[in-house]
Amino acid sequence: MRASPAEATADLRAIEKGARCAMRMLAVAVAFCAALAAQPAADLDQLFHARQWFELRSAVTDRSRALMRAAVATVFNDPETAERLLRNVIKSAPASNDADEAYGMLLQIYLWSGQCGRWVTTYRQWVAAIPSSARARAEEGDLQGLVGQPDQINSRPRHAVLRHDPGDLTIPVSVNGTVDDFLFDTGAWHSVMSARMAARLGLKMDESSILEAPASAMCRSRSLAQGRLQTSTPASSACRCYLRSA
Repeated sequence: MRASPAEATADLRAIEKGARCAMRMLAVAVAFCAALAAQPAADLDQLFHARQWFELRSAVTDRSRALMRAAVATVFNDPETAERLLRNVIKSAPASNDADEAYGMLLQIYLWSGQCGRWVTTYRQWVAAIPSSARARAEEGDLQGLVGQPDQINSRPRHAVLRHDPGDLTIPVSVNGTVDDFLFDTGAWHSVMSARMAARLGLKMDESSILEAPASAMCRSRSLAQGRLQTSTPASSACRCYLRSA
């Protein structure tokens, strides 16, 4: 059955109206994306200095300046990308404020990953490039504790599923071939154990830089036990602390 001319005209108008509505919606979406891409640098700086990392990650785009993208990569555990971007920041403007920030983030990455030698080398480059840096002076206290210390050797990451009881925060860890249960703390910078446990695992202690701590304390130190330490454990008595090392 053929539609009348009036019905055909009405259908055409409905189609045109729908098309105009779709175009308006598309234009709004494009404008919204453009607004996100054009996030003012001042807004990103504010998020960066406030350490609002999730908000910064949402605001950063591929067009954002390298320091902002590097900060997101650093915080969200992408050290390879972070290091590449931070080195580019330093190379492009060696004495700038962005370079000052970049050096600090590089030290953070190396400290987290136990790369003592790279930490020391980068710190010295920082002081030479920006002698007046207050940030660099604030890190000076860590220098002596890291000079001459070995780098941690990190194996290739692999996925594993560990079954455990509700509320159980320990996992089996192999230390020099001996397996024991350790508290797993993803936010800890250092591995911690008692002197008794270190002796039981056959770890060689560096007596020159051992830190004694009171009971119930979580120790922090940059002294070493020579062995493969892979996690952290809290102190239940006076304890001695060791940086994760190979």
